Amino acid sequence: MNTREYEGLFILKAAGQESEVTDNVGQLEGVLKKNGAEITNATSWGRRQLAYPIDRHTEGYYHLVRFNSDPATIKELDRLFRLNEQLVRFMLLTAEGAAELQETTSSAERS
Repeated sequence: MNTREYEGLFILKAAGQESEVTDNVGQLEGVLKKNGAEITNATSWGRRQLAYPIDRHTEGYYHLVRFNSDPATIKELDRLFRLNEQLVRFMLLTAEGAAELQETTSSAERS
């Protein structure tokens, strides 16, 4: 199987208790594993203010996941995450694309 490294950033709804958020994060990681992804690193960034309201949400729980997966399964993961009502936003990038984005952002901040 031809696998690549990906990075996913998930913003979950802030409504509810910490235990509900933990359950939702577990479900997201479960979807990844069920579809053949191998999670290499998962980091919770906690509750943060959104830069602008999204569907009347002003806060969200941020969760970053690095994983290895077959490129063919990314479309299915994208579809499943779009159906998840607990997600405010999500982004799936290749690890190389995430590194390039981070470099561009940090160089723009220095200017």
